[in-house]
Amino acid sequence: MAALVCVGDRLAPVDKLQAGTGTYVRGGFIYASIVGLQQTLHEGTEEAVVQVVAKGAAPVVPEPGSIVITKVTKVSPTAANVKIVCCGAQALEADFAGVIRQQDVRTHD
Repeated sequence: MAALVCVGDRLAPVDKLQAGTGTYVRGGFIYASIVGLQQTLHEGTEEAVVQVVAKGAAPVVPEPGSIVITKVTKVSPTAANVKIVCCGAQALEADFAGVIRQQDVRTHD
């Protein structure tokens, strides 16, 4: 069963396991670098790796080219300020702001 670990928790000595994702090595020991579930891959072999997998889904962050849904917060003669509400089909947990310039708006596709 996977154990829940916090940042800085000591997971294993480096002579027994290799450090995987979500971990770091210091002073001969492997520590968790993120909060999540501890997993050991290839247990019982020389290539055994300990890793920490983040608990819960990673937050969605809009990128250039993303299709977003916005709410207009302010309009001026040259641009509209917007609050980004959704990225794709996923609602955003954090607030993101954007600007739609007048020259970027067109009447057809």
